Amino acid sequence: MPPNNEAKLTPMLRQFYQTKAQYADSILFYRMGDFYEMFGEDAQAASKVLQIQLTARGKGTENQIPMCGVPVHAWESYVNKLTKAGMKVAICEQMEDPSEAKGLVRREVVRVITPGTVLAEDLLVPGQNQYLLSLVYLEKQERMGLAFADLTTGEFELDEVDTKAGLSAFVERYALYRPKEILFPSSHQESYRELLARHIARLPHLEAFDSYHFNEAHSREALAQHFEVLNLDGFGVAPMGLAISAAGGLLAYLKETQKEGLVHFNQIRRVASDRVMVLDEATQANLELFEGQGGVEGHSLLELLDQSQTPMGSRLLRRWLGRPLLVREEIERRLDGVQCFLEEPIATQELRALLKPIGDLERVLARISMSGCNVPDLQRLKRSLEPLAELKALLPRFTSEALSSESQNFDSLSDLQTLLAEQIVEQTGLKLAQGGFIAEGISEKLDELRGLAKNGKQLIANLEAKEKKATGISSLKIGYNRVYGFYLEVSKAAKGQVPEHYIRKQTLVGSERYSTEELSELQEDILSADDQALALELELFESIRQKVIAQIGRIQKTSQRIARLDVFAALAILARERNYRRPEFLPGQATLSLKGARHPVIEAISDEPFTTNDLEMDRQGRIHIITGPNMGGKSTYMRQAALIALMAQIGSYVPADQARLPIFDRVFTRVGASDNLTRGQSTFMVEMSEAASILHNATANSLVILDEIGRGTSTFDGISLAWSIVEYLLGLGSFTLFATHYHELIALEEKMPGIKNAKVVVKEEGEKILFLRKVVAGAADRSYGIQVAQLAGLPKAVVKGAQQVLKGLDFGQHQFSDALGGKTTKSKAAQVAQNQQISFEAAEPAWIDEFRRFDVNAHTPLEAAQFILQLQQKI
Repeated sequence: MPPNNEAKLTPMLRQFYQTKAQYADSILFYRMGDFYEMFGEDAQAASKVLQIQLTARGKGTENQIPMCGVPVHAWESYVNKLTKAGMKVAICEQMEDPSEAKGLVRREVVRVITPGTVLAEDLLVPGQNQYLLSLVYLEKQERMGLAFADLTTGEFELDEVDTKAGLSAFVERYALYRPKEILFPSSHQESYRELLARHIARLPHLEAFDSYHFNEAHSREALAQHFEVLNLDGFGVAPMGLAISAAGGLLAYLKETQKEGLVHFNQIRRVASDRVMVLDEATQANLELFEGQGGVEGHSLLELLDQSQTPMGSRLLRRWLGRPLLVREEIERRLDGVQCFLEEPIATQELRALLKPIGDLERVLARISMSGCNVPDLQRLKRSLEPLAELKALLPRFTSEALSSESQNFDSLSDLQTLLAEQIVEQTGLKLAQGGFIAEGISEKLDELRGLAKNGKQLIANLEAKEKKATGISSLKIGYNRVYGFYLEVSKAAKGQVPEHYIRKQTLVGSERYSTEELSELQEDILSADDQALALELELFESIRQKVIAQIGRIQKTSQRIARLDVFAALAILARERNYRRPEFLPGQATLSLKGARHPVIEAISDEPFTTNDLEMDRQGRIHIITGPNMGGKSTYMRQAALIALMAQIGSYVPADQARLPIFDRVFTRVGASDNLTRGQSTFMVEMSEAASILHNATANSLVILDEIGRGTSTFDGISLAWSIVEYLLGLGSFTLFATHYHELIALEEKMPGIKNAKVVVKEEGEKILFLRKVVAGAADRSYGIQVAQLAGLPKAVVKGAQQVLKGLDFGQHQFSDALGGKTTKSKAAQVAQNQQISFEAAEPAWIDEFRRFDVNAHTPLEAAQFILQLQQKI
């Protein structure tokens, strides 16, 4: 806000505050000569973040205003710090030369930089996209429109989700894209902020934008105009009205902040949700797809898989991993591509060597397309294009049909490479403001100007010799002063020999000074040569930039082909190094068979040989109940199955001697214990919410991984819930791996067809146990919890005390079993089944019937949890 005594402000400060009023939510970088200055509240806020000294303008007067500044040459690093802190920065430039301005220099905001629109390399992760999300939510229609854009690459995607069953689909998209900024209509901004706060734990920068831009009709028109089409039918997004509304708002926001046309956004892509698998946030985290637990480097699947040589390849692989395919033909095409590189190891190594020097084509192209483009951007593009001709020549060595299209249609962009190589100087440190970046021989005029600037003295000496010879005046000389500039000086004695075309400039005591038209032109050329040369270089630079921009479509297609080749080669290298095998996809959805399966990440980071395991699941055993001690390998066994399934469906070879799989429509995991106190959810509530989401969304074609369901409540409640969840999944027909310490559940194998028991093999040596990491058919009779606790280092007295307590509990358990008729000749599993059946069926209290009638599909997770709590109180 401007100070109270605004009338006493200087014209410059008045201009600052007038501009600031239009960008009230931004830090205004106000250009003053070689500095960007900030005043008032902006200065106070920025100085704290930037750790720069806060001073004042008009210090000691009633008009004193806080101020601070940063040098223009280093502006980007300071802006980076502010945007990293979640702030917006408006860059206000001088639009005319101060030396030529009449009165106050005209200034305008040329760009607004937000957390979602940064282009600075320091803030960008090469292998990750920098998405900005725009959303429109119509609660009554139970639909939400989404638009995602990455300013740094030109990607633009639309999606529309159903919200009848809540916002889980939106949260899944959010978890996948991880946008740095979320945009929504300003007319209902409070409801949007509240909605987002309820569903997203760590909110990015939120931005309310003029609702007019989200109008569907206006958005359709704006998008069609930008993409230069009559309508949006060709992009396959025309029926997605809400998504189009979100996209219109997003495009308008990007144009308003960037103040230019965004030519590198040249297509819209629809998120093909019916052709790709959706992975929820819990599954991404539990399987450590993108980040290891606790952020540990090297422990995620992506870090293992990503052997890419280019940033485009890394981003594409991340995209594939986040969107496993559902269409067999598309999966097989990718696997064919990987196999092609596996069969040509020498050519593959040569190709990877050529890929390595290729920079980030997508991001350098984005920078070139923006007005902030500088010399290094064209230099980077030039270097990135240099290997492409050799790369194109190498591709025919891959004779597989899988790469025939890539080979035949690969555009090496040789004309652009030649243009840049001939016209842009390859020298580090060159900047637009300094010149010297256009090569010699490109412009005769530029070469002449450079020659003038460099050889001015010699040119003057040459003209002096020429005039001496022409006039015969041996004493003639050319001199210079600040008042008259260059002049021809002739002694009074030789005055009669002066030609008529000489123009008298000054008379001295012993000589006369003259000028000629040629000398005047030479003077103007010499004195203005540097400025003219720089101006001409800038013109030539802009001409080259526009030639590159005109070929954006070609460059983007080549970049996409490079990314695919890079990923295929990377997956092939990984498969060869780690002895992975090509997965097979069986017709129908009846069988899952893994031989010699390994966990890809644990195998890679462990110093010990990995113990392989087999897994067979079919109609007779769709659910495996896995028992055994903690640390025995249950979790690894289950997760490796899920990881192998996901790797197979992105088109990767897998860590197994043989993998025969169905194509899963979803993979779900529920692992570990965590709370969400910010949303008022206990550990058990989070557990039940995640379980409810799985039960609502899983199908017969899904793979479900459940680890220790029901541990967050009392034993009998937990057993009851676990039992019922297994029954429900059996009814769905989902492939399910269910690890538990509730040994009561092993009775289900005999009670319910379709369920099989599996156990982790443990070798006992007295009081000690040895984990063999092997999973076989059968049921464990103990959890070995006390032995594991001993291994963890609990005091011996605690361990011994626990053993005594356990003996007492075992005796009580036997007495309880006897009371229920446990003294029979039945197998232990059958006894447990009988006891469990009694607990569910014998007395038939009213709450049992109420529990049976409760329709899980008709209620939200929160309603289900509340129902369970009410039952607990009744019981």
